[in-house]
This record gives sequence, C-alpha cells and structure tokens, in this order.
Amino acid sequence: GVTGVQTCALPIWARVFRAQALYGLGRLDDVVAVLEPFEAAIDGAATLVTPRVDWTALTVRADAFMALGRWEEASACLRRALVLVGEQPAPTDTEAMRSRRIDTATTLGKIGTVEARLGDWDGARATFEAQERELAAEPDGGGVYLAAARNGLGLVADNQGDHATAARHYAEAARIYEQTFGADHPYTTRALLTLHRVQGKLGNEADASRTAERLAAVGTRVGDPLPPTLAEALAKRPRERRGWSDIRPSWPVLAAIVAAAVLAGLLLSGFLWPRRGPPDAAGEGDTVPDAETGHAGRSDA
Repeated sequence: GVTGVQTCALPIWARVFRAQALYGLGRLDDVVAVLEPFEAAIDGAATLVTPRVDWTALTVRADAFMALGRWEEASACLRRALVLVGEQPAPTDTEAMRSRRIDTATTLGKIGTVEARLGDWDGARATFEAQERELAAEPDGGGVYLAAARNGLGLVADNQGDHATAARHYAEAARIYEQTFGADHPYTTRALLTLHRVQGKLGNEADASRTAERLAAVGTRVGDPLPPTLAEALAKRPRERRGWSDIRPSWPVLAAIVAAAVLAGLLLSGFLWPRRGPPDAAGEGDTVPDAETGHAGRSDA
C-alpha cells in the first residue's frame, strides 16, 4: 500500500503532479511511494510516459531520497534522469535549447551533491565542473544555476584543504545570489555565512570582519540560526492548476533551488565534514557537531 495516499486509480503521468504537491507539503515517504512505478525507468528499458515526464518524476523522487538521507537511491534516480535529458526530442529553438541546458545542469548539480555526500570528492568536482560548462552558453552565465555550481566547487575545495579556492567560489556564489535576490535574501545570507566560515579557516580576519559586517547590515549575525530557504518559501505559495503537458516550466527552477538549498544547508551545518579526519579530508581535521541536513521543505543546489 501507499503511505497515507491513495494512488491506484491515478494515471501514471498524474502521479508526478501528486508527488510535487506532496513534496511541497514535506510528505517525503509519500513522494517516494507515489512515484514508485517510475523505478522501472531506472533500468533504461523504456520510458513510462515521455523522457520529459520521466525525467521530472525521477528528479522529484531523487529530491525526496536526498531529504531522507537515502543517497545511493537518489544517485540511481539522478543518473537515469541525466540520460533521459538526452533522450528528449532535439531542441528546435532557442528556448528549447536553453531548457535542455538547464535540465542538464540541474541534474548534474544534484549528482554532484550526492557524490559529495558519499565522499567521492574527485567525482563531485568533475560533476560540478561539467555543470559549469553546461551553463557557459547561458546569456547571464547561468545565474543561480551557476551559483549552485560554484557552491559545489567550493565545497569540494573546502573539504580537500584548499580553503583559498573555496573562498573564491563561495564569494562568487554570494555575489550572484545578492545580484539576483538582494542582500537580505536567505540565499545571500547563507552564502555569506559559508564564506565567513572559510575566511576564518584561512585566518583572514579583515575579510571575515567585512563579511560579518555585510551580514549585520541585513540583520544576520554570525552564529545566528540558519535562515529559511527559498525552496521553503516557494513550497508555501499557491500552485496553479496546469495541464500535464505543462509539467516542465517551473520545476527545473525549483529543482535547482532545492539542490542549492541542500548544498547550502549541508555546508553550513558541517554535515559534509567528517567528525575527525586527516587534513586532506576535513580541511583542518577539525571536529564538527552533529548536523542538520538543511533540506528545504523537504528538500538542490
């Protein structure tokens, strides 16, 4: 049976709508259950609906698995989802080409996040670099999608002890978020908190002080609880009723936001830093407290 949700009479494509709504409500086990038929799409034998709809289903299912800490299962969904992007009809106009790039970049960002959580730092770096390359043709350089990639690259560098490179990537992510959302937005403040932390590791007291001042100017103090994420805010907004053929337009944006929220939360909570370890794994071999996952809603990144 399905956990608290009756889905036996639902057409297969309608399950995607149901799962998105359940995800917004934070009913993660129900998301996994509703989308269980799409598990068959992972082996690559055939699509259940279309490559586009199957991609959406597997992406949502992966988000739920990530939020539940089921990282290997999330990885299987995402790797099949990446293949499904390539199986979609060839784009015939600029907007369709852009949609495919964003789908690809979003999926890569999630895969990189999973690889990082599983400790595959070299794989995560390669994946985040591929995400960045995918966005190179975007008119704005990739915007918030690029910020997610930079956060990912910063995470890898941070965990491998290259704090100067990490600071550079984190600073670029903060710049993009501030330019896009404003100085007081949760994404901007999260990015600045991450930047402040690595500046402290570097011993850059002047830089860390300036970052703390920027945070204080918008009412956030270093050490304050994590601000709510954009994904949480979006999940609370009323959803329009749409036809099933319109699954695509808004979900890639939310998916990228979720990936970035996952990554930012893990970064700030210390969840991706081992409790004890050699300098090349934890940066400085420091001990970190138990972490909250930072998943939004829950739930990029």
